[in-house]
Amino acid sequence: AGNGKGKGQKEEPRATPKKGGGGEGPFPGSPRPPKEGPGAPPPAVEEDLEAVPATMVGKDLLTGMESNIPLHFGRPDWNKIFKGVKKSHENEEIGVFFCGAPIIGKGLEYCVDKYSDTVTERATHYDADGQEYSTQVGTNFVYHEEHF
Repeated sequence: AGNGKGKGQKEEPRATPKKGGGGEGPFPGSPRPPKEGPGAPPPAVEEDLEAVPATMVGKDLLTGMESNIPLHFGRPDWNKIFKGVKKSHENEEIGVFFCGAPIIGKGLEYCVDKYSDTVTERATHYDADGQEYSTQVGTNFVYHEEHF
């Protein structure tokens, strides 16, 4: 009747979002924001974000403050990160601290187990000034998690 379709023509079925996932927005299960209209980001924001490099050093993107800490954008490649840290800190104990969404914590904890060696030997030594230091054979990642 008032749908603009003539007799014999069927109305196209509408896609309904699935509950508990399948969304394309910034969070699992969330809807993707519209490209235009209410709720859409301003075009300048989209253009600015597209121009941001994957890694940035020098200034904090949000505050503009000077920083020598690299800021990484996008989903981290945990395998690449853990391999690099393990290579540059061979035979050391490395603390991995995490506070955030539990699903990310599970991925980190998995990598901690995957990239940790079985430490076969630990030894305590003293330098010429009597300062204690320790050594170990094997790289060991230690996972720490906190929730508020």
